[in-house]
Amino acid sequence: MARLRKGKQELLLTILLRYRLSRTLDDAADLLIKLMRRMHTRADKKLKDWLKNKTKQQEQLIGQLKDVTVAYQGSSRNDQHKLRNIGTALKHNPQEVNDSCDQLLTYSSNNYLPFLLPMFINHRANLFDALSLLKVRTPHSDYELFKAILFIKKHETSRKSHIDVSNSSVSLKWIPARKWWTSVTDTKKKGEPVTKVHRLYLELCLFTLVAEALRSGDLFVEDSENFSDFRTQFISEEEYQEQFEDFCQMMGYPSNGADFCRQLKAKLHAVCKKADEQFPDNTEVQIINKKLCITPVKAEKPTPEQEALASLIKERMPPKNILDVLSETEKWLNLSKHIRPLSGNKSRIDNTEERFVLNLLCYGCNLGPVQLSRSVQNISRKQIARLKLKHCSEYTLIKCIRDVINGYNQFLLPGYWGTGKRASADGTKWDVYENNLLSEYHIRYGGYGGIAYYHLSDKYICLFSRFIPCGVYEAIYILDGLLENDSDIQPDTVHSDTHGQSLAVFGLAYLLGIKLMPRIKNIKRLNLHRPEAGARFKHINGIFAEPIDYKVIEREFPEMLGIVMSIKGGKLTASTIVRHLTGKSRKNQLYYGFRELGRVIRTQFLMEYIADGGLRRMINASTNKSEHFNKFSDWVFFYNKGVIRENDRHEQDKIIKWNHLATNMLIFYNVEVMTRVLKELREEGHKIAEDDLKHLSPYIESTNRLGDYRLELAKQVRPLDFSISVL
Repeated sequence: MARLRKGKQELLLTILLRYRLSRTLDDAADLLIKLMRRMHTRADKKLKDWLKNKTKQQEQLIGQLKDVTVAYQGSSRNDQHKLRNIGTALKHNPQEVNDSCDQLLTYSSNNYLPFLLPMFINHRANLFDALSLLKVRTPHSDYELFKAILFIKKHETSRKSHIDVSNSSVSLKWIPARKWWTSVTDTKKKGEPVTKVHRLYLELCLFTLVAEALRSGDLFVEDSENFSDFRTQFISEEEYQEQFEDFCQMMGYPSNGADFCRQLKAKLHAVCKKADEQFPDNTEVQIINKKLCITPVKAEKPTPEQEALASLIKERMPPKNILDVLSETEKWLNLSKHIRPLSGNKSRIDNTEERFVLNLLCYGCNLGPVQLSRSVQNISRKQIARLKLKHCSEYTLIKCIRDVINGYNQFLLPGYWGTGKRASADGTKWDVYENNLLSEYHIRYGGYGGIAYYHLSDKYICLFSRFIPCGVYEAIYILDGLLENDSDIQPDTVHSDTHGQSLAVFGLAYLLGIKLMPRIKNIKRLNLHRPEAGARFKHINGIFAEPIDYKVIEREFPEMLGIVMSIKGGKLTASTIVRHLTGKSRKNQLYYGFRELGRVIRTQFLMEYIADGGLRRMINASTNKSEHFNKFSDWVFFYNKGVIRENDRHEQDKIIKWNHLATNMLIFYNVEVMTRVLKELREEGHKIAEDDLKHLSPYIESTNRLGDYRLELAKQVRPLDFSISVL
């Protein structure tokens, strides 16, 4: 900075401050949302635990009610005698029975708000601090929620249990009718005159709705990045009108909303009819109580010949040191050419190739600078850390990953594993320190951490990686990997598990020209929608829910196309849109458009999924590849128990990219060795069938990860030969 001109110094400082401000605001909004979600989850759990312990009390009250009824219906006509029997049934303590009934009624209809209030009191100051940092704005003309925020800020220091609103201009229409209205206003029915409100319940209700509105886009934060007004990132009206016709023609769907809906209806009707005709011969699918039941797909087991070939290849693979493997792959691909100072100045590092390989071992395998300096001679921890901090950005790692993928795609062997037109998306939990903004407790995996989200080609190479919080719905990021991928492998179909799909994602993926084909675990819980109101089918008619509302799709068609054109034009990411389409906001009409379109596309996919057993097996095999890659990348990230030791969000994402790059380089090396071994076996007279090659995998854990690390970059490596045939 000292060597730069004053104007450039000021510009760089302004950019840095602007970046730090936006990240701080994002963190404050994230904390507010996470804290509210966590409190609601814990309160709901406390209510369920409380109800379990009150089963005996409920049975006792029911028994007393029966005794009272019997006493009242007794044969005696003496009212005094009836009253004595009723008093006996109530154990002569009606107030205690009345209190027990009030207590149970308070928590009826899953009302966990009384358990939520003490938690809110403990975190009230933190929530107000977060809200004071955020310049919350609304893109709508409806300012009721925005005015309520100003109202509670005005009474933040108040200690009164209730606030008088009889002379206030603040509206209470934004308060939900269920649960909240009674707790906030102390009235039973919405619409009754309200003169005072419960201060803490009002604040709690407002913070809950603010968190939901920030997630859905009904509120945005000025100067933020993740919570800014995404509508300002759309293409202009002039660009939209100019590109509209050409874009529709390129994507292959009509430019008119009515024609678009007619095309959707015809396709859905044809797919449903075909599934209905094939249903009697489909032995793997049944309809029980109007719900689909599909026989689980079992993974195809390799034959003894295929297992023998895989074992023979593994035996002949030399057990090289992991540092030697990374060094050889670097010499083949020359990835270090991308390493440049982030400032744009000329590099002052002479041994860039050596530093780059050591950084791969340090951060891709999680050794860390201190441990690496102890394991490798003549290198200090500062020399290692300097390259990562000063010469290597996330974009640099993405370019290196792209070069590995492009080189890998030139081998002939991966062509037997897939076409490159399919990819599977899956996430796996990585441990981070608990005291971390990105860290969150994961229910499925247990423990605190984040999710490394990968897109894996059907050729076994990883195309895209990203680090996301545990609490985030994985479907938000499922489309980013395909849209941001610029390698030679370009999939147009993506598979995932149940968490990688939603109605809005199905709709957006269709408009983007991406086929979403997830593996759905509980298909009987999903609604299949009738192509139109009068459509009837002979065998599968009972599984359909309400028909598709094509009027919503036709109405929102221009707006949805505008979003898709903005994503294709690089104005915003798909995850930005999907994040705001996961909440049922009453103001976000785009959500309902994408949801209705998603109902069409998901029903169409499910009909194909039901009718085609081969499709189900192919999806299952693709998602299994992702699970195998997760295990292999975890095997590469072997040191320090696999815990990411970075607390900065940007650095955590870089660690995932380092591991992604190191894992891909090991996969590249394994395929190169496997290709040469297969050539040797063929020359020795071994018969290798094409089906035998299809069951091979490059995830071979033959590399020696431990021992003495000696970096020998001067040693010659054999030249790469992509033309070697394996058959």
